Amino acid sequence: MGINLLATAVVVVEVAFIATQGIGGDAHAYWAADLAHPYRHSTVDTLDAYLYSPAFLQAIAPLRLLPFALFFAVLTIAEAATLIWLAGPVVAAIALIPTPFSPVFTDMWFGNISVLIAGFVAISLRRPAAWSFVLLTKVTPGVGTLWFVGRRDWRALSLVVGATLAIVLVSVALGGIQPWVEWFSNLIANAALPPPDRAVHLPPLAIRLVLAAAVALVAGWRKWPAALPVVVILSVPVFWFGSLSVLLVWFRQLRGRARQDAEHQVGHVVDEEAG
Repeated sequence: MGINLLATAVVVVEVAFIATQGIGGDAHAYWAADLAHPYRHSTVDTLDAYLYSPAFLQAIAPLRLLPFALFFAVLTIAEAATLIWLAGPVVAAIALIPTPFSPVFTDMWFGNISVLIAGFVAISLRRPAAWSFVLLTKVTPGVGTLWFVGRRDWRALSLVVGATLAIVLVSVALGGIQPWVEWFSNLIANAALPPPDRAVHLPPLAIRLVLAAAVALVAGWRKWPAALPVVVILSVPVFWFGSLSVLLVWFRQLRGRARQDAEHQVGHVVDEEAG
């Protein structure tokens, strides 16, 4: 208990440092986007390029009323809370050490949402509809839903499709169809561009998507949930170092397995004492 409290205190200091000193360029794009025409200037890796769906922008609309410094602080705190939920306070404190060699620190320093993506992927193993967040932000990592096809879990897949469509319909009802048309046009335009110079250069997205789809199908068939973060990383539209933050899902899976083993051990002891 003591080490967890100490680690949590360290995380608080690290979060305060990121929230007050971080670059937050991606977060500023979410905050500054024009709700009516969010894709007017949305070329990848340009200043304030907003790249996610209209639904994401509408969902965070109340937060966008805050001054940017507070907006960035709220996003940083949300990601830190997700990080602790995924990996625990000790790993969180280590992951947030201010160094360019930590993908988690790097991702949060720039205000991206890879840690939140990791959280939703972890949740999706019990709540399939959580994939909607991935589909309506990063888009292509949604190929991970083929995990359900591999498992022949059509109910789970229908929940993903239904939840995503419901969000889109509500978004269209609130803001009209035009922002969605512009978003799809922007996705197509950005897909035709070469990766930014600052990004990690990997094989073309089309090749990575085929590989990610194959991994997702096999992982679902063989019941290998540990492969899901790999699928997401393989299929991100542009691979930044911070994208590796999605591997935090592994820590959540390991913690869940350890908890199950402990509960099983306790149950075994109780049975022996009762016998």
